[in-house]
Amino acid sequence: QHLPFAAQERCRLSAKTIAVGDGFAAALFGAFSQTFLKMVAEVAEVTISQDGEKAGEAWTSWIPYISILGLVVCAPMQLILLNLTLRAMPVQYAVRCFPETARDCPCSTRVQPPRSEG
Repeated sequence: QHLPFAAQERCRLSAKTIAVGDGFAAALFGAFSQTFLKMVAEVAEVTISQDGEKAGEAWTSWIPYISILGLVVCAPMQLILLNLTLRAMPVQYAVRCFPETARDCPCSTRVQPPRSEG
């Protein structure tokens, strides 16, 4: 009787695990959206090219339409998953401070040696 409930508890994912998965999925959808954007840009370039013969051939295949559909699906999904990830986990920013400008950098915290009395 209690086995299904125990299996559900064991397989339940933590919020941090789900957020990490959302982050990886956002990266995947971002890569796909960049690929689809490149495909759409290539078709647009052929369409507006000076060679009128190739301009009509670009849209005779199903690839441009699938590329536009993929871009319409993947770009919003990337933003949605990225928002879910940022909402679920704290964000840390890394700002590089070069040694010659470290005193002017707002993120630098230099540890001062203890002052000796006397």
